[in-house]
Amino acid sequence: GETSCLNMWSLPPVVPSDNDEPKRQCREDVRVRKWRLRSFVRRVCLPNCLRGYIARQLHDMLAPYAEPVKRHNSMDGERRLSTDKSGVRMVPVDPNDQSPFYLPDPAWVPDSQSPECARCKTTFSVLHRRHHCRRCGRCFLEKCMTNAALSRMNFVDPVPQCIDCAKVSKAEEKFFDVRVPLMKKGVDIFDEEKKTMGFYSLSDDCLFLCIKKNEQHSMIKLSEVLGASKVKNSDRLPGINILYKNEKGRAANLLLSANDGNQRDHQQKFITGVFKIISMLKGEGVAHTPQTPTA
Repeated sequence: GETSCLNMWSLPPVVPSDNDEPKRQCREDVRVRKWRLRSFVRRVCLPNCLRGYIARQLHDMLAPYAEPVKRHNSMDGERRLSTDKSGVRMVPVDPNDQSPFYLPDPAWVPDSQSPECARCKTTFSVLHRRHHCRRCGRCFLEKCMTNAALSRMNFVDPVPQCIDCAKVSKAEEKFFDVRVPLMKKGVDIFDEEKKTMGFYSLSDDCLFLCIKKNEQHSMIKLSEVLGASKVKNSDRLPGINILYKNEKGRAANLLLSANDGNQRDHQQKFITGVFKIISMLKGEGVAHTPQTPTA
């Protein structure tokens, strides 16, 4: 029975060591693929006895592959695969290792409180089934939803989202893929508060704003800033005012704005990116009307 199941699903033998990176990546891909299959079996319309039998067989096959996975290039430490009604996720083994950008699951609107699609207002029926958006938790028709990546909620695959939430999720993915790498390289920006020029960059974990002025280095933890607001100076392009605590524990202001030099576009993208990261770390703009970042 075990041999026939292994042949049927073409499952490769277990690799005893994770020291070799290609082998480790292969094992991780196999785990993801098998958990997707197991999640699908739980949803298909089969008799309970047959569905239970297939699920048990898959559980036995997946057992050697269910150990935690070490993501060497991840700030979240050790992770493992998990599946629930929303989809397949890669979650941290230790809850304290959860990413600061993690977006908690929304409360799903009960079926009894959602008689119609939240977008097109079509009444739900046997032919028009309801589906929950994984980001906002509201109910929609399938035609009013689309699959989009949602890595902030640790999903492995694209998951169903309403049109509005999908646009925000896609913009966030593009923000982290395109804008953040540029922000980590840094740029020279003028500090309106102290009337000085400095080199600003984003730390590798995206949690700190690194500042270099006159060979002096300092850091601001973005998740602990007291406040941030957009400002507009008549002489310069729009900027941001960051209120934070300095090394002495006193409140201080950092007023950044782009100038008219060759790096103006890069400066403005960096400034708006910092404001977006602060908003995400503070949990702003993640409900029904999230802010859409631009890359």
